[in-house]
Amino acid sequence: MTMIREARHSLGVTQSELARRLGVSVAAVSQTETREARGDLTVRTRSRYLEALGLADLGLVVPRAPAVADADLGLATRVTSIRPGSAAASSRSRRRSLMLHRLTEETVDWTDEASWLPRAREGIARVRRSTRGQAHLDNLRRWEQWVESRSTDTIRERMCAEDEDACCLREVSPMAGFLTDSQRLAIIQWERCHYEA
Repeated sequence: MTMIREARHSLGVTQSELARRLGVSVAAVSQTETREARGDLTVRTRSRYLEALGLADLGLVVPRAPAVADADLGLATRVTSIRPGSAAASSRSRRRSLMLHRLTEETVDWTDEASWLPRAREGIARVRRSTRGQAHLDNLRRWEQWVESRSTDTIRERMCAEDEDACCLREVSPMAGFLTDSQRLAIIQWERCHYEA
């Protein structure tokens, strides 16, 4: 058993009740417990779940001081700032995905359709070829509707939001390939410097 599962069982809290308290799906709770059993869970996520159970996690690790100066990476706070406890802060992959999407949102010229529309369409086709599961396909359809209707405000908002829906949308985002290798590397380095593994 894991710390979260043990605490949940000892308190008589179901996965459904914990999901309600956290504002996530039951599947997310189940996946989190599985990830904890594999040792693939951030301390922040464990702490958030234990707090929802009314317990304090004494092993909370705060983001560590950067080894590389922020200015050297050239990343704006609006790209890297993620609210603790948000769905986007629940794992390393979600943090990175959000920061990559925020940097993409910041660097694309959204007034010039020719600079983003063809690439977004190519991204949709690429993601569709490798996507399985109804929830992922439904989210991909949402991206496609927004791209085809040129709903740039919605696209940009969903790319940069921290809620569970936005995290799920980014799992099938057509926006890969908009950043340079150096931009992607800057995000990865920043995240590694600021958060424990």
